[in-house]
Amino acid sequence: MLATAAAGCGVISAQGQVLMGAGQLVIAFGGALQAGKGIQQAGDIAAGTISGISVLLGTGNARTAQQAANFESLFITGAGS
Repeated sequence: MLATAAAGCGVISAQGQVLMGAGQLVIAFGGALQAGKGIQQAGDIAAGTISGISVLLGTGNARTAQQAANFESLFITGAGS
């Protein structure tokens, strides 16, 4: 069960990273800054699966959830380096 949960978190996190990249492409090539930032924020929250989504559900504040998810991603990346 733990392995299944970890795999699920990995899939969601990977999709979040894809969203972040898509947001950057929208900004760079489409010039749609607000739309790109929204896509990138959703990607950030999904990439920091555990804290990002739980903070979003608990507070309803996307900015706070994005910051928590970014911290989680930094911690996990730092631990894996």
